[in-house]
This record gives sequence, structure tokens and C-alpha cells, in this order.
Amino acid sequence: MGKYFRYYFRLFGMNLMDEMANRENFFAWFVIHSLSLLTYILFFEIIFSQVSVINGWTKYQVMLVLGIGSLITGLGSMTFFSFMYSFARDIANGDFDYKLAKPLDIHFLSAFCWVDLEDIIVVPNSIILIIYFG
Repeated sequence: MGKYFRYYFRLFGMNLMDEMANRENFFAWFVIHSLSLLTYILFFEIIFSQVSVINGWTKYQVMLVLGIGSLITGLGSMTFFSFMYSFARDIANGDFDYKLAKPLDIHFLSAFCWVDLEDIIVVPNSIILIIYFG
């Protein structure tokens, strides 16, 4: 298990170095994801300023669900969502054969082949939302 954590953290570090080569893109995604979450919060604040409950859901319950959903999406985007986008391409290009020859488990290599650091800001934003409204 430790070997997989080391591999993932090494992959994380390599992707971070790659992302920091173009810092403007990273900070642009930081702003975009933060504004997106703020837009959701503002949307529900406006709705709940007019009513106190929607179909039995209070504002805090809705914000908690929004925070947990954002957290799951952020963690998935940072980790294994890239697998869904690259699996067919890897098979078509012959890159999947290269993964089969590596000493790590093929399921792990397929699922955690890339860390999407553009979505890294979604995780702390979601945690702040869960703590603030939870």
C-alpha cells in the first residue's frame, strides 16, 4: 500500500511542477472554480432569502449537500476521472500495453494515471463550505 501512496505523491509532484510551468493557467482555474462556487452560494442565498424551506430542505441542508457534492467532484477530478477520458485513447494509441508492462497493479495505473491540479482548489473550497454551513 505504501508503494502506491509514494507513486501517487510522486505523480502529484510531477504534475504540480508541470502545472507551475504555466502559473497563469493555474491561477486562472483557481479564480474560475472559486467564482463558480461563490455563484452557487449566491444563488441559494437569493432563493432562501425569499423562503425558509424548499420541500423540507433548509438552507443549511442544501449548502451541506452542495459542499459534499463539490468535494466528491473535486476529489474525483483530481484523481480518477482522467481515467474515463484517457482509457479509450490509451488503448487506441497502444499506450495501455506500456501500463501492462509496469510492476504496479494495472487497475491502479489506469485509474490514477494523471492528477488534474486545475481542480485542486475545489477541495478546500468545498471543505470551507461544509464547515461554514454544516
